[in-house]
Amino acid sequence: MQISLSIYRRNTGWFPPLPAALDSPQTLVLVFGDSAFVDEPAPFLELADRFAQAVHAGCSSGPVPGACGWRTGALTAAIIRFEDTHLHGAAVEVRQRRDSGLMGAALAAQLPAVPMWRQGRQAATAALDRQGPLRLALLLSDGQGVDGEALLRGLRGGLPLAARITGGLAGDRGATGPAWVYGCDGRLPAPGRACVVGLYGPRLHVGQGHAAGWQPMGMAHLITRAHGSVVYELDGRPALDVYRSHLGPAAGRLPAAALLHPLALTVADGHAPTIRSVLTVDEHRGALLLATSLAEGSRVQVMQRQAADLVASTREAAERAVQALPPGARHLLLSVGCLDQLAMPSAEGAMADAPPAMPWPLSLSRDALPAVGFHSLGELAAGAAPGEVQLHHQTQAFTALAEA
Repeated sequence: MQISLSIYRRNTGWFPPLPAALDSPQTLVLVFGDSAFVDEPAPFLELADRFAQAVHAGCSSGPVPGACGWRTGALTAAIIRFEDTHLHGAAVEVRQRRDSGLMGAALAAQLPAVPMWRQGRQAATAALDRQGPLRLALLLSDGQGVDGEALLRGLRGGLPLAARITGGLAGDRGATGPAWVYGCDGRLPAPGRACVVGLYGPRLHVGQGHAAGWQPMGMAHLITRAHGSVVYELDGRPALDVYRSHLGPAAGRLPAAALLHPLALTVADGHAPTIRSVLTVDEHRGALLLATSLAEGSRVQVMQRQAADLVASTREAAERAVQALPPGARHLLLSVGCLDQLAMPSAEGAMADAPPAMPWPLSLSRDALPAVGFHSLGELAAGAAPGEVQLHHQTQAFTALAEA
């Protein structure tokens, strides 16, 4: 497994120079960076020319300088040439939000080595079975026009239970342009797309870690009235009134303060909670607008975080992902999330209660390098049950890859 990292800037191009010698059908090219590059094809055309045999994938990152190894106005490319891991990419158009589940199922249907009964896949499945089963699916999607939960359910339902899923949703409040997704089908980066890369082979090892860094504020509340992503009532009271009651003085800084107080959502007893961003509030209806749909009967808790919790949980999650690999194996660390984001400005224009930007590469030892990733609108993390994968907001998910 050979790994090379390059950064593209408009005034210098790719540096270090792209290692064209790493091109092969077993090469994965991952690209993350500024959303402004959606209208600049030159760096992507150069990647396509240098790595014509490789599988390409990538997406835009949110506007946090220094986060996940990239800088504003730049692209970061990780070139990974595997020895015995085989790759397959697929992509779909993100058409309407209500079709998100169908889009996830369509991505799964395009990956070989899924159930044998799919028409036209028998030959491809048999060939890839000799190379090894599907070990990991890397999902990258425009998060601004898709229901991430439904997309994930559609993908998960079409893949073998033993296959892990990682990745996230591109897009962020304050980005300099539309979210873009790149690769898997030979097209230039564009908004309104989702892609998945399947990684196959018995020698591929995958480690995962997830950091939330959030602590609950007070009791949990029952969602008693909701429609789609809008929560109207908690415990039979206006949702905004209940939410405000937890914030204290910070309630006067809504909606900006909502970034620092997401909700922990529990859909059923015994299931681990997932973190959900509160995008804004509706003063007229006393409602909360979230990034994904919530079902009545679920429970939510208002959350807060401390800088020390954030740093410690993020470092531990990254180390947990790396430690799951065979000792001494050459590896890549992929980071997806937004724990390192700055707070939104308050009504007075100041950065209220802003958490510190995370250092990169997360104060880990050099053994954890190279590392690459993106600042996301939503990140995927392994759940407690076998095959379970969860969509979170405002957390950090790490995936470490190695061959051994």
